Parts: sequence; structure tokens; C-alpha cells
Amino acid sequence: RTSAREEKGPTHPLGRMEKEQEEGGGEPDHPIIRIRDLEALTHILHQVLKFLHANEVCTFGRVSKKWCEVGSSPLIWKQMCKRLFEGKKHVRITDERKYFKHTYVEALNDGRRENITAEELVQYHWEFSYKKCLGSDFTAMEPFFKSQAPRLRRFNCNGCLESLRGYEPLDISHWRWCLQKKKKKTMTTKTLIEESDDDDGKFFSIFPPVSSHGTTTSLSPAVSAARSLRVGGDRIVYWGHMKFPILNVKRVDNWGWVLESSAVVFCSFSLKEYLELSKRSL
Repeated sequence: RTSAREEKGPTHPLGRMEKEQEEGGGEPDHPIIRIRDLEALTHILHQVLKFLHANEVCTFGRVSKKWCEVGSSPLIWKQMCKRLFEGKKHVRITDERKYFKHTYVEALNDGRRENITAEELVQYHWEFSYKKCLGSDFTAMEPFFKSQAPRLRRFNCNGCLESLRGYEPLDISHWRWCLQKKKKKTMTTKTLIEESDDDDGKFFSIFPPVSSHGTTTSLSPAVSAARSLRVGGDRIVYWGHMKFPILNVKRVDNWGWVLESSAVVFCSFSLKEYLELSKRSL
């Protein structure tokens, strides 16, 4: 059997390696590195995998059991989670003790969710502004159009709205709100819902639920219902001295929430950032 040096010639890499071994009696002084230490190889693979996308890491793990073990390392998926969460507004993890790979998948799926829960609605503080289409009378009293911090409101769990920042020309403490979701035939939580008379009954109210005495119940059952009824088409109905345009719920790329109607917009994060993200104006 001819050697690589004889077959390929002295200029071929393998030929040079054999020649160096024969002349020097040791390892060749060559860019090709022979890694005999498994721990060192694993470390190198970790460094490489940090630059890959999650799907590519999963593909990498299908090569062999050893590669699957390396690709499932907490060090890799901790870095993946750090990259995924960067710039995200609302990352919801139900159990932080979970394996990082499971945390990544859970957070990614939750970030794609477009159905807000009652718990989230009352948890966040919402930057608010009227839109320019309502005319100069409204825009003149909006701090946002004066390059000031926009008004801040909160949806309280008693079904009322509360002003947290900014001058309110009207008393909103008696304004009411209601989270509604689209009907679905498989719904079975009839005791927690109140039928809506809007849109031919296509929507139902889920929070705040109203008791037979006309008072609102506690948050806990409503939160349970909200978590189990993620069927899409969420909207917020609210009213004060009159019924206001319905707020449609949507999720944006930074995992923030936006409640918007033809007249107003609520943001669970910076209103200015939302306008920059959506490349639009009020």
C-alpha cells in the first residue's frame, strides 16, 4: 500500500504530515489539530453551537448520542434563552427550575400567543393616548403629543379603570371594562361567562364575571378561565358616560401587548417604542 506522500505527492497535506512525522519523529507542525481529549472537543463544540440557531442545534443533536448530549447541554440552551429574551417585554416562565431547553420552548410558544389573560390585563400598567383622528380638541390635551410622558392607566380587578399618571380631563374611576373572547363550541365554563349581546352573540364576557347580586367576583376563577380559553379574537369592551369603541387585542414582535381601537391605543410597554416598531404614527 502506497503512502499518502507517494500517492499525493510532497505538496499534499497528508503527504507533508507523513514526511514531518518521519523526519521529526513526533507530531507534525501543521494547522490540522488532532483532538484526543474528549473534554476539549466538547468545549470546542459548545463554543461553536453558541452561534447557531435553535433549530440548527436540534439538527446537530441528531447526528449521534454524543452530539445529542452536547447539543442538550444547559450551557448551550442558557445562551439560547438569553438571546431569545433580549429586547422582549413580557417573558412568562411558569417554572424557572425547568431545564433550559424546556424553558426556551415554553417561552417561545408563549411569545407567539395572541390571547391575553385576565391576569396579564390587570398586572400591567398601560401607556395610553387618544389618536389624532379625534381632532385637535383631544390632541391638545394629550401629553404624548407635547413630547411628554403619555398617560398611564390600569385595568383593576374590580372591573374599573384607574389613572396612574397624567392629567385626566374626565373622571375615569367609574368607567368599567370587560374582557371578551370569541365563542367556541367546545366551551364548557358556562358558570363563569356572561353572554354578550354584541355581534349576534359571537363574543362572551369572561372577566370580570358578574354574580347574581350584580357585584364582581374575585380574580382567581376568572384567571383560570382565561388560561383555558385561549381561542383568539380577544377584545376589551369599556364604557363610562358612553360606550367607547372596542379595543382589539394584539401581540407585537417584542412580545408586548397592544389594545387599540379607532380612537385610542393602550400599550403594555413604551407607546413611543410601539410606534417606532410598527413604523406608524397616531
